[in-house]
Amino acid sequence: MNWLIVTTANLPEAYAAADFLLKRSQRVQLLNIRGRSRIQTLRILQRLARKRGGIYLLDFLLGRALRRRY
Repeated sequence: MNWLIVTTANLPEAYAAADFLLKRSQRVQLLNIRGRSRIQTLRILQRLARKRGGIYLLDFLLGRALRRRY
């Protein structure tokens, strides 16, 4: 059987699971997903403001803020 383990920020639990599967001769692939750095996020927001306008950016940011609460 083949396994794909997806993790964020090098979580040790993912590596423990991969080690467990490897010891049992299972095929394992580990995918580590990292979030964007603050600088990259700021550049993306600046590009959105420049290309789409300030009202679009404000709507986008409010949508992100409210989505997390509900």
